Amino acid sequence: MNVVLGNGKAIMVNETSHPDSWWAMRGAGHNFGIVTSFDLKIYPAEDHASWYFKQYVFTGAQLEPLFKELNRFHNHGMSPQGMAAVFGLYRMDTNISQTELGAVSTQDGNILYPEVSDVLGAGLISDLFAPNKTHIISTAGFQVYDVAAQRQIYDLYNRNVAKHPEFRTTKVFHGGYAVEGVRRVNADKSAYPLPEDDILMCVFPSPSCYSG
Repeated sequence: MNVVLGNGKAIMVNETSHPDSWWAMRGAGHNFGIVTSFDLKIYPAEDHASWYFKQYVFTGAQLEPLFKELNRFHNHGMSPQGMAAVFGLYRMDTNISQTELGAVSTQDGNILYPEVSDVLGAGLISDLFAPNKTHIISTAGFQVYDVAAQRQIYDLYNRNVAKHPEFRTTKVFHGGYAVEGVRRVNADKSAYPLPEDDILMCVFPSPSCYSG
């Protein structure tokens, strides 16, 4: 990568040129300089031209068994090979009624890899990452979901949204990613923080007081 340092000096950073910066910038790059260009190693997707997705909607009654199954699925960083990501949200769905008959729906299909983020609710077309919005957040990292804590978070979310309905579109985000490739990289080779955290959580308040 080509980097401009704070003193205005332009340097080339790689494994042999400024290796200390190479270690640091892969994990904390914004603290060391501005990357003006870079070479990125990419991998062909011929073996996975089509990706299957399925979206589930559960009620709060299924919270404990759901997170127990998620912990079993992620298996302390040993998630199944070929899995892209598992995302989840606590959110209010006004299409689901507690007084009318009907099933809580699922949705599935086959998509190309560039569309994976969109169906997971984390793409450029999602409300989480819509243009002209600023989200100031901090993620919490875990190795497993604490099921009892998830119940407390879910109940707190429901109480606060009921008390302040203007925040009914707020979401509590859960993200679990494929980590087999990450595990192959020696953690000492980069400054990437907390590499043992396989699961991330954060809150997206909406409407956000930081929205533009």
